Amino acid sequence: MDFAIIPLSPTSSKSSPKMGSSDSSRDGSLCSEDGDKDMRQSIMVGSRLKDDVKLTDFKLLIVLGRGTFGKVYLAELGKEKHLYAIKSIRKDILIDTDQVGSTLLEKEILFSCEHPFLVSMDYLF
Repeated sequence: MDFAIIPLSPTSSKSSPKMGSSDSSRDGSLCSEDGDKDMRQSIMVGSRLKDDVKLTDFKLLIVLGRGTFGKVYLAELGKEKHLYAIKSIRKDILIDTDQVGSTLLEKEILFSCEHPFLVSMDYLF
């Protein structure tokens, strides 16, 4: 899975958001018992910020929604507890439904977007 991390508060866009891979467990981590391997193998693919943030720095609070390609989580980061939306995407379903191109376009749009009324993406794992 891939994770997209999107800031939810105006001040959080200047702090560090992320993306990564695996599922959520009950303890608020981004890994399930069998997802630990995926999490350890997650590497940062892209970043708009200079902060050194890891996927494990996020604490998952709740699942905001589920869709065809994955889930969206509400998470907090760091001591300041900035809120972020983390979007996890299952690559196998993207490939099976031939949606890879659309997802890559979405990534480019979210990384390049800098507007106070639109969401943007800060990290990709």
